[in-house]
Amino acid sequence: MFTNQTLEKSLLAIDHKRISPMDFISLLPVHCQRPEEPRHKAVKKILDEKLLPTHLEVACVIPMFSDDYYSYGQPYSVNGNTRKFIWNKYPDSIPTENLHVTLYYPSSRNEVEKIYRSIDSSNSVESSGHLIGGLFRSNGYVPQSRKMKAGNIGVSIRHAYACITGNSRIYGNELTFSDIKGKIEFNFLVDEIKFVDGVILSYENEPSKNKKYTTGPIMASLIIMAKKYGVNNPRLQELVDHLINNKIDKHEGVGGLNDGVSVVNIDLYERYNGVGSRQWSLQSEGFGPVIIGNLIYCFDAFMNNTLININRSNSVKGTIMKDDKAILYMRNYFAKD
Repeated sequence: MFTNQTLEKSLLAIDHKRISPMDFISLLPVHCQRPEEPRHKAVKKILDEKLLPTHLEVACVIPMFSDDYYSYGQPYSVNGNTRKFIWNKYPDSIPTENLHVTLYYPSSRNEVEKIYRSIDSSNSVESSGHLIGGLFRSNGYVPQSRKMKAGNIGVSIRHAYACITGNSRIYGNELTFSDIKGKIEFNFLVDEIKFVDGVILSYENEPSKNKKYTTGPIMASLIIMAKKYGVNNPRLQELVDHLINNKIDKHEGVGGLNDGVSVVNIDLYERYNGVGSRQWSLQSEGFGPVIIGNLIYCFDAFMNNTLININRSNSVKGTIMKDDKAILYMRNYFAKD
């Protein structure tokens, strides 16, 4: 399979070979390889959609040592192990072209691990933040705030897109942000994302206690509001000002009435800031929509100058919908128009 594999090599030596997919399938993975089973379905969808040249590129090590796992001069696969798993499980998916293999020559197990982690690890692959940064660049947009420059808005964009389009699968467990073809959610919301970037930039140097507006649910909710009412809406600017400055307006009324942003500032933030596992900043599939549903309910009331009846039985101080109702409110928000 590989020639000259018993010759001594420097750690910095790099060779390139061509081997058949079947030969690659037969290789043992490096000892620190993560499990393939949990990831193979998502990878198979990508391979089934269209085979790309990068899908034919793999890396191997040929150890210049022996121990209880490695045999001197024998190849072990570094990456491509999920593809190997898929090709072994689904023979019809095996490509007909030979693979391009990059070979490395570690002299210890520790060097194997370092090579592996530089190629096939969370530090070397494209993260959600990298993906968002690439989308900014491809759209000719230079983000202004530190948070946006880091690309820390991926889940917020997905939640907002799901709300606006009524596609609950996007914030369910079946589809991840990076799976959405064409990244259409970013292109659909680019003006609103720029608006939120400006909001964060205006206040990112404030004390940390005033930074709840930079959390995922807040960013998603502001994107949703901007999409519905327009990024240049003066009332939306007023909403942001009241939110960021923790402004609370007292209103007279039977049962205790308050405007939506005041309810967020006095009630929602306290309710979801560190209550068990339900953190205010949590934007996961399970609980993110609950907070967002309540936020857009309050924000929409503010936009329409509608006072909210404070129902103390459902919350700490003000009106908070129960989880299932909040999720339904988010799902049906744009459908009501």
